Amino acid sequence: MSWSIQLAGKPADIVAGLQAESAKLTGASLAEYNVALPSLVGLVQQNTSPIILEANGHAGTSGTPPVTYSNCNVNIRALGFRLAESQKLASVPTPPATDPATKA
Repeated sequence: MSWSIQLAGKPADIVAGLQAESAKLTGASLAEYNVALPSLVGLVQQNTSPIILEANGHAGTSGTPPVTYSNCNVNIRALGFRLAESQKLASVPTPPATDPATKA
């Protein structure tokens, strides 16, 4: 089985997204993802600015006697710009409403 995830944002938000992904997976994909999850979280937490995370993995069994193998590819890139914060967006002043009856 396999899994894949792409997330962008602040490291804390990415960690929350990684943890939420477990609820979406089932069976072997979930088991494989949960093995990689602590390492993914550790890599993300080493960052302080917004990032893009792309990760995927798979596992399987082959040969006689059977040998289980797994693979995980991870790409983390800095976004290179700041994310807008909702508090700053909410503080933009709204122009006062005008009452048409008071216009001269």
